[in-house]
Amino acid sequence: MEPMAARLDVDRQGLQQFLTDAPWSHQLVLAELAWRMDVAIHPAAWVIDDVSFPKDGEESPGVAAQYCGALGKRANCQVALSVHLVTNAASCPVNWRLFVPEGWDPASPRVADADAVAARRHRARIPDDITQVPKWRPAVDMLDELACWGLDAPLVVADEGYGQDGAFRLALTERDIAYVVGVRSATALLAAESCRTRTPYRGTGRRAAPRYRQRRISARQMVPAAGRRALHTVTWRVGSKGPLRSRFHALRVRPAGYRSAVPTSVRTCRCAGCWPSGRSASRNRPSTGCPLSRRTCRYGIWCVWPRSAGASSTTTAN
Repeated sequence: MEPMAARLDVDRQGLQQFLTDAPWSHQLVLAELAWRMDVAIHPAAWVIDDVSFPKDGEESPGVAAQYCGALGKRANCQVALSVHLVTNAASCPVNWRLFVPEGWDPASPRVADADAVAARRHRARIPDDITQVPKWRPAVDMLDELACWGLDAPLVVADEGYGQDGAFRLALTERDIAYVVGVRSATALLAAESCRTRTPYRGTGRRAAPRYRQRRISARQMVPAAGRRALHTVTWRVGSKGPLRSRFHALRVRPAGYRSAVPTSVRTCRCAGCWPSGRSASRNRPSTGCPLSRRTCRYGIWCVWPRSAGASSTTTAN
């Protein structure tokens, strides 16, 4: 805010009051930003991510003890969900929402004093209709809002915090949005040739609904089964210490593990696994980073890769 006030040659306090108290529409400002940056950047993908703001007090909206990416640990902070338009050379956030933790929702069963939480929300000016929901729901709402502004997502990218939730992946599939997201190595998968079947009707009761009855296995079990000969060395970019490369393998699978009934067959996608050179595949755990492109695959892309020292446990999908 201070650089903006200096550039516009206005009073900083007045600018702050305008931003916080004036009845202006932030949606129109975000829409204008999105329209301009979409033309300027020509994004190759939209990235959904979290940004955290460490805090010392307890009265800022949404502040709570939660994982803080800025500090790399659990700490007192605010968390904002954002959608960025990105290319290899540029990135710009064009939509964001403040995450409301469970402690800020008076309807949560874990809240001991609902009246105190309601008073706290009132002081922070949080509307009554804003409640605690899983992070993937505001993320999908932001994508829908961008679509209402006339923007089309070329590709959506997200980390394990979003990709591990099957409802988020299903929401993207229903909107026909290509995606690459992270999931854990324990994610349940089915072979690509799996199909839904119905048990024979015995004449009494309700007829059984068609569902996948094949055995589900984890990504960590399915990917190494292809063997080392199926691996291909891929270099995706040059890092500070030289080219970043690893050995990858991709195979077609069907996501499994949906608890709710899916009305149609689950679309096949690609599961990719990677093993750094000199490591045993049997001991690898999934990690981050994905060189796969939407242009190389007409279906969704999953990636399950091994973790190197200090990397987070992840897998990737589209």
